[in-house]
Amino acid sequence: MTKQTDTLIAAGRRELRWWRQAERRAVTDHERQVSQTLRRLAAARTPVLAADDGPHRQGAAARAGLIRLTLPGWEVALAGVAPGPRSAVAGHGPMRLADAGRYGRFWWIRISAGPGHGRDRAIMLLGSHLRLSPGRPGAARAASPVRGPEITAPARAAISGIIAAQPADSGHTAGMRSLPTDEAVRAAAQRLRADLTADGLGRAVAAYYTTPAFAGMTFSNLGRNPADEITSDDLLAVTLLDIVWRPQVVRILLGSQQQELSRMLAAIPADLDLWHAPDEVSKHIDAIWDALLAIDGIGTASATKLLARKRPRLCPISDSVVIKAVGVPGRTWDVLRCLLQDPAALAQVEALRPAAAAEASLLRILDVILWISHSDSAAARWVREEAGMAVPAPAPEPVRALG
Repeated sequence: MTKQTDTLIAAGRRELRWWRQAERRAVTDHERQVSQTLRRLAAARTPVLAADDGPHRQGAAARAGLIRLTLPGWEVALAGVAPGPRSAVAGHGPMRLADAGRYGRFWWIRISAGPGHGRDRAIMLLGSHLRLSPGRPGAARAASPVRGPEITAPARAAISGIIAAQPADSGHTAGMRSLPTDEAVRAAAQRLRADLTADGLGRAVAAYYTTPAFAGMTFSNLGRNPADEITSDDLLAVTLLDIVWRPQVVRILLGSQQQELSRMLAAIPADLDLWHAPDEVSKHIDAIWDALLAIDGIGTASATKLLARKRPRLCPISDSVVIKAVGVPGRTWDVLRCLLQDPAALAQVEALRPAAAAEASLLRILDVILWISHSDSAAARWVREEAGMAVPAPAPEPVRALG
């Protein structure tokens, strides 16, 4: 292979990388515009004029499928929706768009079904592909879907469903919102509270904070941690919790988007606890959450661990262990907030704080408790064995779609 050929190949690879980056930026911008439009429509309590879940072929009722919503001047199509929520929306009377946004890489829409006064029924639709297009009387408009990841059947069943008994006036957005507490959230909070009484748990938490092999207090105390700025020390601290940062992500967080993220952090109080946070604060968290997830290479675990470092009293970690332990996909923060709003549960978590973790936030203590109690990792098993804890029971099946 000649030097000229090598140069041409290298140039081709650079151009390919440039086009891929440009494509990701374009998709991110488009998704942000779609999300903003949906939120404006929800803020205006836009009525749903019609809902169509498509033709009912044999066997189709048992599969995830497409739901089309007709709004004044707009048409919304959401694919990958579980059959229970689809039939609930398609068969209901007066409805309004109550909220919409993203949960990680998925799209969700909350419909308020009812006459518009009192306690309306809330129906949550969660899907993998969303299309928003201007409405046109008498004809369907073609538009390219805003795509998310393909969802397997078990995952779709786990994360889709009707979330009932919610007030219809919540204005929260994005993945880490505080939707009003419902029965599923309360039940999950009670289940987590039962975990706090496990024999040996206090010894296990103490072992986590005193054994050099674990992050312990270093996650919170390492280096500089200014309230309204993401630093290299923050990124290093997050790596102690099994996160690996890609080089381009480091350059974005510490370079091109550092000022924008600092501005977003400054809007979030540093001295506020999750269980006391008002709705206005949730909206500011949503903004930085969206900004972080829009960066290629940052997922739910890395975003929440970074936010937990910057706002340890307000932002809990939501990695795969915590989400599985909670058992209510899409409502993890809600469950933790509900748990800690119970003064007795709050006192139980505080009682498990070892002397070595005197400066740790209560949310961080709770995160360690959940990791010890529910992680299948060799490190968690070692801690449980050292403390003489019983083997944890399997996590409950996530809340599934009704119908």
